Amino acid sequence: SNHLELSSLLILDGTNASDPHTSYRGRNIFKMIGEGIPAKIHHAAKTMTCEDYDRLIALGRRKEHFFNFESRVELEKESSMLALEVIKAAGEKRFLDAQEFQDRFDEMEILRESLPDYDILISLADTIQTDQQRAVKQKNFLAAHKLQEEYDALQKKIKIEQDAMERLGMKEEDLKPPATNDNEETRVELEAHIAALEKELQNVCEKNDIPSARKIDSRIEELKSRR
Repeated sequence: SNHLELSSLLILDGTNASDPHTSYRGRNIFKMIGEGIPAKIHHAAKTMTCEDYDRLIALGRRKEHFFNFESRVELEKESSMLALEVIKAAGEKRFLDAQEFQDRFDEMEILRESLPDYDILISLADTIQTDQQRAVKQKNFLAAHKLQEEYDALQKKIKIEQDAMERLGMKEEDLKPPATNDNEETRVELEAHIAALEKELQNVCEKNDIPSARKIDSRIEELKSRR
């Protein structure tokens, strides 16, 4: 590998270029080369080890997978199927296939940030209604109007999730975590759910969305209590 290979891998033409934050490949490359901040770029260039450079090259060679999920329900179903494919391929020593499935799974993890799950959407809608009632009592009708717009937007997302559940033959109960028991599979699913919520919490905190952060944090604590 050399610097010419690196530049050819990392510089995309206009037709293929994508927001570096919207894919696993792009996000990790962007982070490794300094996140567009001059001081960090300089530091990365001075301190990058041979192992880091090889990892950067590997990321550059990695195929990007683009998914278009309208609902979190559909994403979770496809993600679960991919997780099983990873395990199956690895068990059969089809390691290149396992890596391909894992790469696709990693891309889906990024999408979770933009697709809150159904329970969170319902909780956020309830919170907005409570805040709106308070705004009306205080005669702050501009705030009430803005909250109504947010509520209407949430209802559209909730309808999308409900329609997806209907298409997949699912019910709301199917989205709830399984009853607590001591088997290992349930614990793994619980930890994955907590990790996904923690990513969502970080995302809403960056947007200073305090009500959403409060709801998600409460949900995380509830799940952690099941450990």
